[in-house]
Amino acid sequence: MEESALIELYKEQMAYCRHNEAQRGLMTNLLLVISAVILGFMFHQGKLTDNVPLSSLLIVIGVFGVFFSRKHYERWCFHDRLSDEYRKLLEEKYPSIVVDRKPIEESLMKEYRFIHLLPLNFLWTIMPFIIAIIGVVTTTIMLTSTASGR
Repeated sequence: MEESALIELYKEQMAYCRHNEAQRGLMTNLLLVISAVILGFMFHQGKLTDNVPLSSLLIVIGVFGVFFSRKHYERWCFHDRLSDEYRKLLEEKYPSIVVDRKPIEESLMKEYRFIHLLPLNFLWTIMPFIIAIIGVVTTTIMLTSTASGR
């Protein structure tokens, strides 16, 4: 009975991990689409239009995206660590299910040298950060061109 409860608890935590990843992916895609539409309006007919509210909105969207991504990563870590604890309890109870992960990790590190060093969370967070940077740059361009009278 205890074993089936541990298995269910493990599965539940992994389901939460997948849910957080799916939510983060959906939100990132939504923010990218909204940002693309805003940029389309801003660069209408091939030139940057003077629309500070839209470029400022890019900053807000980007900053929100960074925090949203980080929050989902924090929740993913919580559920991942819980699932690790349940897995360890199962492995203690059933030593025959233990898999030696070290050779697998070493093989992956050799096969994917550079990519292995990049944390996945960094890649999820960089996109909204870039959106915010684009917002800062376009807002700065618009404000300096308005100030100079162009």
